[in-house]
Amino acid sequence: MRNGIADGLAFDDEGSGPPIVFLHGMSWDRRIWQPIVARLSDRFRCVCVDLPGHGASHDLPQTSDYQLDAVASRLHQLFRTLEIEKPLLVGHSLGGAIASFYAAQFPVRGVINLDQLLRLGPMMAAVKERSALIHGPDFPAFWESLMQSFGLDQLPDSVCLWAKSLSKPRQEIVLNYWDQLFHTEASEFQAYIDDALRRIGAPYVALHGSLPDGEYAGWMCQRVPAAEIIDLATPCHFPHLLDPDGFAAIVRKIAV
Repeated sequence: MRNGIADGLAFDDEGSGPPIVFLHGMSWDRRIWQPIVARLSDRFRCVCVDLPGHGASHDLPQTSDYQLDAVASRLHQLFRTLEIEKPLLVGHSLGGAIASFYAAQFPVRGVINLDQLLRLGPMMAAVKERSALIHGPDFPAFWESLMQSFGLDQLPDSVCLWAKSLSKPRQEIVLNYWDQLFHTEASEFQAYIDDALRRIGAPYVALHGSLPDGEYAGWMCQRVPAAEIIDLATPCHFPHLLDPDGFAAIVRKIAV
């Protein structure tokens, strides 16, 4: 396995074959993908990246550098350095949103968006309602309550403990990534998301632990007509860790 830091981003690079790039969620790092890479690196080149401000990757100088399209462009710079062309992008949570924006700007073989809803009005309302808590000294309590909503207790005990140990929330980084949620009108920010989704021409799978309602799949397909929406009907935000064999099988179908 090769690992290092290039263009300010830390990465692990394992296996050979068609490239798959894995992007983690907020507060986690590239290690969260180890169970999936172990099942795929025999046939694929698996590259796991620490997003800016996470793991061993560098922080970025300005808040605007953490916007979804800006992070996607930074990833593209890394992929050029690593000579990765047309990757399959697999992104969890925040990583799913960034993967979607990457596919709107650059060639990919496909996208797997793992449990990141992109109709963001409800999330924006919840974040703004708890703004004082998120910005203040009680941020750790806020993050603990958020963690409890992720359904980690659905995982086997050893996996749950391991996954929790990898979460290292940094208030300033969360605020940078969520800056647009706090300071943009909901309609404006949703238009920003919708514009990116409508520019995705590659195969797109949105795999969710649990969808919020029966209308979300149709809403998503209006923006990405070729999207496949999979609802696993589980309260776990980490379905890839709940069933790593099943998730790896889904990735294999798209990655060839």
